[in-house]
Amino acid sequence: MMYPVTSLAYVLVLLLGMRVLAICPPTCLCARGHRVVDCSGRNLSLLPDRLQHNIRELNLSCNSLRNLDGLLSHFAHLRLLDVSHNQLTSFPARLPRALWEIRASGNRLRLLEKNDTAYQWNLKVLDLSGNELERVVFINNTLPNLHLLNLSHNKFWTVPTNMPPNLETVDLSHNFLVQILPGSLDRLSRLAHFYLHDNRFSSVSERAFSQLGGLRLITLYDNPWACEEEENITGLLVSVGSTDLSSTAGSRRLSRQNSDGQLPKNVPREHTIDCGDIVWGLAFGSSVPEKQSRCVNIEWHRFRFGQDQLLLATGLNNGRIKIWDVYTGKLLLNLMDHTELVRDLTFAPDGSLMLVSASKDKTLRVWDLKDDGNMVKVLRGHQNWVYCCAFSPDSSVLCSVGAGKAVFLWNMDKYTLIRKLEGHHNDVVSCEFSPDGALLATASYDTRVIVWDPHIGSVLWEFGHLFPPPSPIFAGGANDRWVRSVAFCHDGLHIASVTDDRLIRFWSIEEKSPQAIAPLTNGLCSAFSTGGSILAAGTRNGSVHFWACPQTIASLQHLCRMALRRVMPTDKVRMLPIPPPMVDYLSYKAN
Repeated sequence: MMYPVTSLAYVLVLLLGMRVLAICPPTCLCARGHRVVDCSGRNLSLLPDRLQHNIRELNLSCNSLRNLDGLLSHFAHLRLLDVSHNQLTSFPARLPRALWEIRASGNRLRLLEKNDTAYQWNLKVLDLSGNELERVVFINNTLPNLHLLNLSHNKFWTVPTNMPPNLETVDLSHNFLVQILPGSLDRLSRLAHFYLHDNRFSSVSERAFSQLGGLRLITLYDNPWACEEEENITGLLVSVGSTDLSSTAGSRRLSRQNSDGQLPKNVPREHTIDCGDIVWGLAFGSSVPEKQSRCVNIEWHRFRFGQDQLLLATGLNNGRIKIWDVYTGKLLLNLMDHTELVRDLTFAPDGSLMLVSASKDKTLRVWDLKDDGNMVKVLRGHQNWVYCCAFSPDSSVLCSVGAGKAVFLWNMDKYTLIRKLEGHHNDVVSCEFSPDGALLATASYDTRVIVWDPHIGSVLWEFGHLFPPPSPIFAGGANDRWVRSVAFCHDGLHIASVTDDRLIRFWSIEEKSPQAIAPLTNGLCSAFSTGGSILAAGTRNGSVHFWACPQTIASLQHLCRMALRRVMPTDKVRMLPIPPPMVDYLSYKAN
């Protein structure tokens, strides 16, 4: 008679225990039945409590953890562990053996012992970049499933020996490598991508890569080669027998330059950043102000790479915003207040590092990155998606556009709504101010681009993409003339529009018809080069197309309007104590 009671009690205890285990740590975010746990960016110095034993993914990045030895061994189902950007001085001991991926970049690791990875039979990805490693020790016949090994940005002098035999990608860039010991690479028959750029090689034996039959890409640029016309590098590439190799001799990458036209040696040429989710929006932010730098193309700010702060903000599908250091590729901040995907980002051009984010959650949020990413204000008013946002050149006004015909202007000194602009008949998806701040261009699914006077809220010009123009009731429906993007040229005289009719158009604000039209399939976005001579457009398939823009000479009137707004905001032009005809001459008016 006791068995049923005992069984029932056992079941109740089991269910109760499972419920307790399913509690998410209060300092973390959890998903998928609390088995995916994100505790990143929480300033943790200890492992969070209440982690259930069957978690599969654990993100502890961007904290202050110093030691994790033996603390994770009981998570037998753990597949992904991210402990990057902490203060670890040794690789965590006794990690679960089910792990597929370990990311420990940006710590203070100096040595990888043979026992650290001896039992990681399932491991596929090991990222130890950005540490202080001088040596790693691997045991024969261990790590049989490891495909990617990232040891970049460390302190290696020689290429590690005895690396796992099934590696497909090895990154040893940005180290102090001077030699490859004989036989170091002989077992890596499956190696396809090998990154050796930004080291201290002066020469490499032609036999060094002779056993790498599957090699498709090798990077050797930015090494101090001691050879005439890099002849031995050419011989090296021929010995490998591949035509898809990159060397210091044959690199065709676009390099970043400072104001003197030279790339500092301490600035890396490229970084690959894994944001961990779909990226919807991004923006570069600089501590160097851009104020008045674009008017008339007379003067440009002198940006010094490696000396002035340069950040990259990425808006993700999960509602997070990640802030990266462009020079190092390291994650600096993780902003997490949005509840839906972040559609667009923009930095204030005054060098304040104030960031505004636009989200599907119907809000805009203002972040102060100089104050550790503190959220300053939430701007509410949109009734649906916020698709795009843009600062005026003096950073005083913000335009935000979104679903439901919405075009809002905000005072960024008081964080208040200035006005709503009414004129579109469908979702508004793109916006940009002119370089002098006197004009605002918006693009909509109603087949039109509208150029406004944002200071009085009036429509100056409309640029249609469907003729005859659709009535408001039809402009709100689906068609193949949806305008996806609008961009202002830095001469303040031209705009570009990307539409679903497989065309990109180049307009003068003084003419009703486009000056030039070019084919563009699946276009999504566009931007002008700083000089305005090149127009770039991105497409859904990930490609970027470039065009040389028609060159025109601006009228004296336009040059005067632009020059005047270098010294005063456009709303004060109308208040100048000059004759009314001169005020009209210096103002933008509809044709």
